Amino acid sequence: MEDGDKTTKQWATEVAHLRQRIAELEAKEDERKRTEEELRKSEEKYRAVVEISPDGIAISSKGRHVFVNQSLARMFGVSDADELVGRPIMDYIHPDYRKIVKERLEAQTKRGVLAPLIEEKMIRADGTVIHTEVAAAPLEYQGEQAVLAVIRDITDRKQAEEALRESEARYHSLFENSQDAVLLTAPDGSILDVNPAACQMFGRTAEEIKQIGRNGLVDVTDPRLFAALEERTRMGKARAEITMIRADGTGFPVDITSTIFTDGQGHQRTSMIIRDITERKQAEETLLRINKAVESSSDAIGMSDSQAHHFYHNKAFTELFEYTPEELEAAGGGPAAYANKNVARKVFDTIMSGGAWSGEVGMVSKSGRKFPVQLRAAAIKDESGKVIGLVGVHTDITERKRMEEALRESEGKYRSLVESSADSIYLVDKDCTY
Repeated sequence: MEDGDKTTKQWATEVAHLRQRIAELEAKEDERKRTEEELRKSEEKYRAVVEISPDGIAISSKGRHVFVNQSLARMFGVSDADELVGRPIMDYIHPDYRKIVKERLEAQTKRGVLAPLIEEKMIRADGTVIHTEVAAAPLEYQGEQAVLAVIRDITDRKQAEEALRESEARYHSLFENSQDAVLLTAPDGSILDVNPAACQMFGRTAEEIKQIGRNGLVDVTDPRLFAALEERTRMGKARAEITMIRADGTGFPVDITSTIFTDGQGHQRTSMIIRDITERKQAEETLLRINKAVESSSDAIGMSDSQAHHFYHNKAFTELFEYTPEELEAAGGGPAAYANKNVARKVFDTIMSGGAWSGEVGMVSKSGRKFPVQLRAAAIKDESGKVIGLVGVHTDITERKRMEEALRESEGKYRSLVESSADSIYLVDKDCTY
């Protein structure tokens, strides 16, 4: 039957089929456009994520970069990411890691092995070594097997870790070698750590100290203890002198610095640095006794430094010379009290050369009164024997000189009387010897 012979019904059926086919093609075209649009949007999102990512992202194939983001370019010290495309990836891998990276890339490319997160050293364009953390996975890129790598610069973290290790090493060294006792305690008074100096100070082992706790080491009857605890609670830190107890029950004075801090796990801790000041206290008591003896001495005692600057004298000195220490220094120091400045220089030079000086010297007071003294001067030396000053002890011999003069006058009169007498005068001892 010719086309002209088709019935109206047949034509209508074919038109319907044609319209259906056109609709199917249009639907497929719409689906393709939607797919392309979704793909475009997905690629835009992917590119946006890749470009704004702070981590470096790279795709490599056959040992070369085929894609890198700008973050990786900045990480390697390159201004434009395109400069890295086509470059061998080994150019930026530290020599110590190239063999490992090569083996990992081959495994990922050939066998599709997912690499665990690892740390690598890489090299910037200027030769600077950086520490990185790399996560890598195989993928197909532009029809070829490739590897996707996400690279994070952890140089700052590694430096911080190294600084922390060094800090902990220094702390451990100080803790172990400190001559002061160091205790680390918890808020309940239990002792967490003890250094060797603490064991020696308290005459106990570390385990014994931990067992008795903080309260077993201190004299709880010492009123200064509670004041120190109150200050530490209020200020977070306190320093005080208190009494602590050795294993034999004897008390001894200590200088203790106690500080509250929070450790890395958020736990509150207290560090206690303890110094035995028994010798210092004994020295202070000795010095106090010496000071009292000097201040109560009837002799005038004065001290000058190695430059002849007068810095101390006792009460008897003030009464004799009429100067305060400040007034005498303002007047020219120790030499201002000498009637003869040449004698002052001689005394000073003798002492500063390490010698001593003793003899009668003429002195002058603030008001101009001149008087004789018996001077005994000696050097003040440091532990190495270096002369750092001088001390002078001045005994006023005015009365003695007056008595000596009176005696001379009396003897002169006596001798004159005896020699001019007309009578015989003689002296004999008990044995009748003239």
